[in-house]
Amino acid sequence: MRWKTIICIGVIVFIVFNVFNFVLVIMAATTVSKAEQRERREGHGQSNVTGSNETVRAVVGHDATLPCHLEPPFDVTTLIVVWKRDGIVVHVHRNGYVAQHENFRNRTSLFHDEMAKGNISLKLTNVTKLDEGNYTCQVPTLQSKVMSGNVTLIVGECI
Repeated sequence: MRWKTIICIGVIVFIVFNVFNFVLVIMAATTVSKAEQRERREGHGQSNVTGSNETVRAVVGHDATLPCHLEPPFDVTTLIVVWKRDGIVVHVHRNGYVAQHENFRNRTSLFHDEMAKGNISLKLTNVTKLDEGNYTCQVPTLQSKVMSGNVTLIVGECI
């Protein structure tokens, strides 16, 4: 009986730690850094975020790329990039630090070598039916009229 209690406590600690970690990252994502403040003052960040007009289709178990970029191209390597699905934050990138929602952990990534050219597309690996939905890519600290783009993902069992 004692070992069951220890396991339950361990599971609760694990869940609380993961939720706390995710909340800290979201809080950090809403804070504007000194570099971002400087870029705003100097007039940088006039690019608009553009998603895809076309629906992305994926097969269960395969990978999908959700396209999103800045137009004109703008280096976002030091800025916050946020991806949401149906309003829920799934991926946050800030200065190389990444946070992911537990349902997307180790399955989402950005193309880091392309971020200097404004590419903030999201790669989603091992797609599941639950991944289907409307995604939004955001660069919340951009000083532009369009700070987010949309992409729809449809997931099927076969092509």
